[in-house]
Amino acid sequence: MKKILYLMIPIMIAMMLSGCLVCEEPLIKSAGRCCLDANNNGLCDDAEDDAEADDVAEREEEAQEAGESEETDAEPETSEPVSIDEVGRAIDSKFGASDFRFREYDRESPNRFEQSYEVYAPSVEKFFIYRLKDPQDYIFSDEDFRRFMEEQHKVNVEDEEEINYEKIADLEEQSINNKNAYYNSSYEMYSKEVNGETVFFEKGWVMYNSQWGYAIDGRYIYDANVLCSPDTVVKIRVDKKLRLRWYSIEMEKLLVNFLPQIDEQEKYLISDIKRVQEACSMD
Repeated sequence: MKKILYLMIPIMIAMMLSGCLVCEEPLIKSAGRCCLDANNNGLCDDAEDDAEADDVAEREEEAQEAGESEETDAEPETSEPVSIDEVGRAIDSKFGASDFRFREYDRESPNRFEQSYEVYAPSVEKFFIYRLKDPQDYIFSDEDFRRFMEEQHKVNVEDEEEINYEKIADLEEQSINNKNAYYNSSYEMYSKEVNGETVFFEKGWVMYNSQWGYAIDGRYIYDANVLCSPDTVVKIRVDKKLRLRWYSIEMEKLLVNFLPQIDEQEKYLISDIKRVQEACSMD
């Protein structure tokens, strides 16, 4: 019995001391301890800080969830289609012409990508307007524009290669001297900023050669593609003629003079690009 009493005495003393805990201001007694209550609202400040931190974290989480929900539910960018007639009249006014009346351009067997847009051109094929059909395909960024142009350039190169095969067949039929004719060609695409806007250039050339390596014929292309509106791209074809004697010259020698002259055509395109940009802004 004495042993039990000895064991209980410390416990009873601890209970008496805890009941007599005194906290001096600005401390208050809470959960058997003294804690700071600087704002005198009867709550421990450290408990308030923890609660406030929990509230902030909860509000941030709710805001993040709301933001993600808005992103998910956000409407895709849209744009009203522009009028082809308006673009045509604007280009007319900038170039001082009266024959740039755009009509739908007839295309044979367009592939899946080509079916996503319509093509308009005047009787003088200096300009082509690509008009996207589906708003989901509209161009709202440089990256969108690049993707469109990469597909477009691929189509153009395939078309050029088909023309080349047909040309070679014609040349071989024309004369026995052109048997086993062949061609050399180069096609490239690059981009450049003009007036702060990205413009894509397509440059290429082809030379048809006899079996002995002498030039029979040749031609070149140099186009610039301007984003006129999210649904409209205007292609400008350079119309500066090169003064070259194609016939009976070795291709290697012809290229020495030919390629620098092609490169010079860019300056004529840039002049046209600026006027088309003004037309597209309807200024």
